Amino acid sequence: DFTPAGVLSPGSRGCGAEVPMEQSGMSHSVASTMSRIFLIANDPLDASRLRSSLESPGLQVVGWATTLAQACETIEELKPNLVISDLELIDGPFEEVIGELGKSRYGRPMTMVLARSLDDGRVMDAMRQGADGYHLTSNATEPLAGAVRKVLAGEAPMAPEIAAEVL
Repeated sequence: DFTPAGVLSPGSRGCGAEVPMEQSGMSHSVASTMSRIFLIANDPLDASRLRSSLESPGLQVVGWATTLAQACETIEELKPNLVISDLELIDGPFEEVIGELGKSRYGRPMTMVLARSLDDGRVMDAMRQGADGYHLTSNATEPLAGAVRKVLAGEAPMAPEIAAEVL
């Protein structure tokens, strides 16, 4: 039940499931503070793992895609607060994600890039192009949900070498 461009119908239990308020057990005030997240991951297994790591109060994965083209088809409709993307997508680099999101009628959501290492110069390129943050997938000390909360709060957690390059 986890397919690319995963916008699932209400009541389904996969990525992007919109559970009616009365079934979720949430009050309207809790749901209104929910941060909506869209994932762009090359590998469906990675997308599933990321979705699982983001299951925590206040965060909701509303959909996902494996390509920039798929993402562009669904992001406008889902209106996420944050788009988390692999650094290199099948059909283009992360910088293209930022450019496409900037064309949205409802405004550009915040963006976060996933990288394996800071040694990859593309992390700095993505930050220069406007990414709001990054997360190292090898970082065992900070879970993805924690990094996401920092980005959503307007913090830009960066290693000193990235901050020096970007600023």
